[in-house]
Amino acid sequence: MNWSQTFFRLLAAAILSIALPALAADESGRIRAGTASWMQSFNSGNAGAAAALYSDEAVIMPPNAPVARGVV
Repeated sequence: MNWSQTFFRLLAAAILSIALPALAADESGRIRAGTASWMQSFNSGNAGAAAALYSDEAVIMPPNAPVARGVV
């Protein structure tokens, strides 16, 4: 492997090591915000708002119950 290949591989690794944690933090924030929104809707008894947070492809696997798919 020559010097330029090594340089570009190290550069790519450095860029990824900086970018990936930032992307993960963004996703973590979105998940936390969605969870907080669902909990607020559920705890206030607003079933319509809680159901609106699910996509048509949602899959819920409650214990001791059949799998529910989509918005039910």
